[in-house]
Amino acid sequence: MKIILFVLTAVLFIFAGAWASDNFQYMSFDDMRRAVAGVFFTDSITEGELKEAYAKAARGEGKVKILIVPGHDDDSWGTEYNGIREADLTMRVGEALAAQFAKNSAYEATLLRGRDGYLSAFETYFAEHREVVRAEVVAKKKIMKDLLAAGSVERVEGVGHNKAALDVALRLYAINKWANENAFHLVLHLHFNDFGGRTARNMNQYGGFALYVPDGQYSNARASYAVAESLFSELSSLFTKSNLPKEDAGIVPDQSLIAIGAYNTLDAVSVLIEYAYIYEAPLRTPSGRKEAIQRFADATYRGVERFFR
Repeated sequence: MKIILFVLTAVLFIFAGAWASDNFQYMSFDDMRRAVAGVFFTDSITEGELKEAYAKAARGEGKVKILIVPGHDDDSWGTEYNGIREADLTMRVGEALAAQFAKNSAYEATLLRGRDGYLSAFETYFAEHREVVRAEVVAKKKIMKDLLAAGSVERVEGVGHNKAALDVALRLYAINKWANENAFHLVLHLHFNDFGGRTARNMNQYGGFALYVPDGQYSNARASYAVAESLFSELSSLFTKSNLPKEDAGIVPDQSLIAIGAYNTLDAVSVLIEYAYIYEAPLRTPSGRKEAIQRFADATYRGVERFFR
């Protein structure tokens, strides 16, 4: 009976969200299937579907759609070291990565934020759908709470993260919704790391890269982990993985990060990449940063290619 109630809640929520949208025209059965699957932690996308999309793209039948999300922005720029902001580093890696994907006709890569700010199409979407996104998040949290109470889902505590400010969180949820509605196959969130309590004396305590993927109970988890394995293979051939406890697994499942689909809000494969700790030696000089940024982008592109090929 509880499962039936969850299904009915999900269906009502889906229709309400679609009706509230200014762009509502119709919902296909496939839309319904994917949305309900997203609630119930069955696969919203599979490794096989991804590879079939690439095979079709190679034959000239469509594209593999990739959304590149440079972490943070000018209002909330993340961590900082000696005047170097995380938002600026992620933007530059994003630009270099988008340029790599542009060389391969199988991909359609969209850079969400560049030197001129956010993509205008997304900015318009966020402005027009803010309240719809807010309502959807409330509904998703309620479903998750009910599933936890019923014992259908397990609460998992992962690596500790700073809590996102309300407007930042809402924007991240809007990115998930926009990615769903635009049928992206893969979402890559780009970040640089840091740790609480960093001082000049202890800042060499932690270093290295890490990949965050959705918790195994989420609907985009399995395919995301498969892509992360390929990314890890390429990145680890050039860089050392993080030595932060729990993060030292290299590929880290997480239940609470919005970017990779907290509360099961994202259908696409998603990987959040922490390329390095922002104070690490290669990032301290202009020439070192330039070289490191290109190496990060190149390795990320090769990791995606490794998965598909």
